Amino acid sequence: MPDAQGAKSYCLRPAATEEEREAVYAFRYLHYYSHLAEVPGVDHAARRVYSPHDDTSVHLTGYNKNGDLIIVGTGTRASTENLPNEWHKIFCLERLASLGLENILIFSRLVEHSDYHGSPIFVEFFKYAARYFTERGSAYSIHYCPPPLVPLYERLGFRAYGKGYTLASGLYRIPMILLPSDTARLGSVMTTFCRATAGITLHDEVDKAFQLLFEDATPPLCTMSAEDCLILVRDSLVAVQAGDAASAVPDRAGRIIRKATLFPLAEGDKPLHSNDAPLLWLLLEGSCTAVDADGRENPVTPGMFINGYSCRQFTVREPGRALFFTPKKENIATALAVLPSSFWNELVTTTERNI
Repeated sequence: MPDAQGAKSYCLRPAATEEEREAVYAFRYLHYYSHLAEVPGVDHAARRVYSPHDDTSVHLTGYNKNGDLIIVGTGTRASTENLPNEWHKIFCLERLASLGLENILIFSRLVEHSDYHGSPIFVEFFKYAARYFTERGSAYSIHYCPPPLVPLYERLGFRAYGKGYTLASGLYRIPMILLPSDTARLGSVMTTFCRATAGITLHDEVDKAFQLLFEDATPPLCTMSAEDCLILVRDSLVAVQAGDAASAVPDRAGRIIRKATLFPLAEGDKPLHSNDAPLLWLLLEGSCTAVDADGRENPVTPGMFINGYSCRQFTVREPGRALFFTPKKENIATALAVLPSSFWNELVTTTERNI
């Protein structure tokens, strides 16, 4: 059973030997990558996940009190020469180069043992990694997430800074950045990071970094009040549906929206994949085509939901914005791929009981 007492139950340290590094590569495979066929670095024959940049990266590890490996994560400087080609695209490294690639840490392949989901180890490991790399000169931290994990990282102080990207493997990932000096805008959600790095002089070029963010980037919804979140959604829906969709969003939905992520969609994006489910996407602007489990195409217009349980994928036809979030009740709305706005009432009633 997972430990419940926090950091004192865990041993957190960098992998120091070749044997420990090999244990990291094997752990990645066993606890996340074994079911993925086309991800670079996945070696099914050897049951390990390794890429050339691993040789010059730092691999942080966490062990339980019995000495079992339960969490790993890898830190790589963005200036490293042998980065995967896709990383240059998904992280927009050319655009971030003016910040100094040697100052940017890419934190990747954070894998947690499934038995420890919901335990304190993830937050303790994040705090340990934040201090470890900040002490060693990392001014910025970037990471890419599957959509369901974006709200979690936003609550830790990250924000999406580029468009979603579909990897060659078919996985859809969203690049995120943590700006250590962004306390003016994100101070309310950066408490974990700030506590972890207390006493360390942080980088102060936050305004320069903001000039490089995706042009449609907005502060994460978790930094806004529930009332402001509700107004944002209603204003978007009123603009396109003359109030019909907005009237279907009850006041108590603000609490749910605050736990969601607001994300820009570009023409041609294909954001939804079965291994990223369960998700619900609420289209605020633009248009999409959703393909359901039977292969049928459904037009999606603002005010409609795209359901990650029975919708295999959707394609953005016109640029816009969407909200996405993970309902707590796993069997919610399994019948339809695209849901009308009136579904809000059932969603809120069901989800609030599980928060």
